[in-house]
Amino acid sequence: MDKEFAVNHQASVSVTGTSRLRGGFSIIEVSLALVVLVGGLMLTVGQFANVSSLQKQTESSTGIDRLAQSLIDRINSVTFSHLGTERAPWTIARYERLDDTNTWHLPLGSTSAIGRNPMTLNVADATAKPYDDLLELGLTRGLRGADDLRVYLEYWRAVDFTDAAGVLHPGLMQTPSLSTDDFRTRVYVDPTNRALGIKSEYRFANLVSGDALWDPKDISEGNSPALKTSLIDPTHPVLIRIILVWDDEDPDPTRYRPRQRRELFTARTP
Repeated sequence: MDKEFAVNHQASVSVTGTSRLRGGFSIIEVSLALVVLVGGLMLTVGQFANVSSLQKQTESSTGIDRLAQSLIDRINSVTFSHLGTERAPWTIARYERLDDTNTWHLPLGSTSAIGRNPMTLNVADATAKPYDDLLELGLTRGLRGADDLRVYLEYWRAVDFTDAAGVLHPGLMQTPSLSTDDFRTRVYVDPTNRALGIKSEYRFANLVSGDALWDPKDISEGNSPALKTSLIDPTHPVLIRIILVWDDEDPDPTRYRPRQRRELFTARTP
């Protein structure tokens, strides 16, 4: 009988083992597999999101560079006496300005701005003109990922000038700079925050909206910023600063704090 029990017990163990092998994975094994699968899918989706974000940034950056080059080409090709007038609206002065707390850009339509408001892709303020819109001006057909782009254009004295009263008005390029850092330290209000702008002593005193000496609406010959001011020799070059900012990081729609920035210089001589 003991022999019979041993045989039956061995058969039982054999059958049970075979049943477990044929029954598949346990719940714990399936759960672990699902965790690994979900983790892999999340990683893959994250990678796709990163690639999409990087592609968007690349496209916007490329579009910004093309727009900047197009603007420079237009500025350099326009008749000098038309600079800063509605005859060449993309050259109208638009100075970059922050609010009094130096934390965000002035809102569109602000009366505190020097010159006109910046050029944008979607003009929303009541004071906007067709020549404030980059699309209307034909400078771009649109920019993916840079819908909040603002473009400023500023005029500065390039060379020192002494007026009839003997007062010296400094020029940005008069003193050679050994490096970009030296230049920024010398001419910017705050070299670590270029949005605060260049020191006012380098700016044409009459490049202010409403100033009788220089009115963008006056499209007559000789009304350019250089030819209508007494603070520059009419034979001296005019330095033009172009600023492009976009990618607002502030969720408050009444404030504008751009993450991205391009700054370029060009010059024109009468």
